[in-house]
Amino acid sequence: MKEQADTGTPHRGFRVAHRTAAQQLQWLLDRCERHGFSIFDATATPAAPGLHTEHQDLSAGPAVTVVSRDMLRFRKRPDGPRRTLSTATFEGRLRVTDLDTLRASLLGGIGPAKGYGQGLLTLAPLRAREAAHG
Repeated sequence: MKEQADTGTPHRGFRVAHRTAAQQLQWLLDRCERHGFSIFDATATPAAPGLHTEHQDLSAGPAVTVVSRDMLRFRKRPDGPRRTLSTATFEGRLRVTDLDTLRASLLGGIGPAKGYGQGLLTLAPLRAREAAHG
């Protein structure tokens, strides 16, 4: 932490929201391992027979997408400062890497806006067809 020269107290900055879908997606990817999961790699549909090249890369990036985004603005008290939260909802496929850590993340949420009802995780098993392809 930086210290202010004249008072010796820690300098406190402020949070800046990730506003683009790419920034929000990268935020999730940067934090998934510490929350007990990893994101599968998506695969692209292979080319039709005869069109396949030997150097064709079937990786299409992480198997997660931002399905909705919103900007929430509110005040906790009528005379209090205005709060602004930039939110994103992700949908994708994950692999559990640490069950206890993931359980804690499910119960407690992830990210700095948990106190405002954000950062909640919902998991569902893959359907049989999805599981067979991944």
